[in-house]
Amino acid sequence: MRLAFPVKVFLSYLLIVFVGTLPTYLFLEKRFQRSWFAHETKRVALQTQKLATFLSPKSRQHRLVELQIMAQTLNERVTYLNAHGVVLYDSAYSDFRGLGNLLGRQEILRLQGKVLSRESFDPKMEGVGVSRRFSKTLKSDMLYVAIRLQPTLGSRSDILRLAMPVKSVQHLLDNLIRVFRNSLAAALSVALFLSLLAAVVFMRPLQRILRAARALASGDYMVSIGKMSGDEVGDVGRAFEELAIDLRKRLAVAGAGETLLIQLIRLIPTGLVLFDEQFRVIGLNRSALRLFETRRESAEENLARWSGTDDYQEALKRADNTGDGQKVSISLPEDERTITGALHAVKHPTSEPFGVFLVNQTELRPSHLPLSSDVVVLPLSTLVERAMLRIHAMVEFEQKTLQQPAEWPHVMVAEARGRVGLALTLLIEGAFLHRSQPDKLVLNYDETEGYVVIVMESRIASFVAALVELCVEPLGGLLQREAGECQLVIPKA
Repeated sequence: MRLAFPVKVFLSYLLIVFVGTLPTYLFLEKRFQRSWFAHETKRVALQTQKLATFLSPKSRQHRLVELQIMAQTLNERVTYLNAHGVVLYDSAYSDFRGLGNLLGRQEILRLQGKVLSRESFDPKMEGVGVSRRFSKTLKSDMLYVAIRLQPTLGSRSDILRLAMPVKSVQHLLDNLIRVFRNSLAAALSVALFLSLLAAVVFMRPLQRILRAARALASGDYMVSIGKMSGDEVGDVGRAFEELAIDLRKRLAVAGAGETLLIQLIRLIPTGLVLFDEQFRVIGLNRSALRLFETRRESAEENLARWSGTDDYQEALKRADNTGDGQKVSISLPEDERTITGALHAVKHPTSEPFGVFLVNQTELRPSHLPLSSDVVVLPLSTLVERAMLRIHAMVEFEQKTLQQPAEWPHVMVAEARGRVGLALTLLIEGAFLHRSQPDKLVLNYDETEGYVVIVMESRIASFVAALVELCVEPLGGLLQREAGECQLVIPKA
């Protein structure tokens, strides 16, 4: 059976209270009461012994006179008996002759060595008789201590007995137990209050975190926990919110990357095909459609047949292991054609590699090259400014810093249908998406005779580099990768 957190807290407090108080309660109820009576009995016995020692050398008549005087200063009841149990004096009863014979009292019998069970509070002193019983004379519970006096003139010893009311001792014990029970009730009330406080302080924030976790698991990435406390529970809540924010950013970046790939597939003039981790075709452009389409089968069917072969899977595995594209050939027997290209592996840390197939440059037809009427001359600063606008959202999502020159050179470059601008955008976004990207990316430039070189101090994936090259090579540009940086060489106009 599952117990709620406040119930567990209350039970833990309850256990602490009982572990701390139960031994004390048993001690007060059992041991302390006996110890207290034993202490009082010993005190009265010692006082009786001192009184008996004082009276023993005196005659009986002298003893009675002394007792009458001393009884006025004693708190205990004093009784003087002869050896036969006849009361000769009693400080609490003026008509003591009517008390009768007291030899049958328990303290007298124990003093005489009769077989009786000992009292639990008896200090076991030699020559002392002890009992606790109800006094019919005083109508009260009394503690009695009896001691023999030393005999005189060879007669049997008289008996001196002191008695004290038990009511005062019992009242003190009852008050102690009452205070203890009240303290126990207060401790239980505090335990209940602390358990309710724990429910407010801990359970409500934890329940908010639990609801946010379930919402995140169901696909709601806009979770918000609200204001949290400054303790460890608040740290957990804030960490969870940061996780949700980071997840939203990563999904946004992933969505931007997917949109970018779709656009690239459509814009690139050469054949390009994408395969998912299950070797299925998930995208291809118009050039690929024309290249792989035959009279009887579509391009998707021919590509799906090829991706199901061992040659494709082995080439993809080699590309994934080496990080470089693998040369492959696809035969189309129906048209007696063979299409060659490079198969690249794109791998996410949580998935199997995707396949990116790029057709060789030799497969390009003249119609795919830019027409002379499409070529225009634009300032390099304009192309850079447009590229920065396109990557603005990614820079914000990635929360990285892109450092660029304060002023770009005043040079003109050839552009055709956005090829150079697209190549520059691919270069920057490829650097952002690369797994080894630093926190701060640096974009710079250099000039040589007839060329301007844009330098990105970062690496990019091999398939992105191939796309950049396809954009700028028809215009006389090229991409160089070396020593952890990429250099986009663009001819001046």
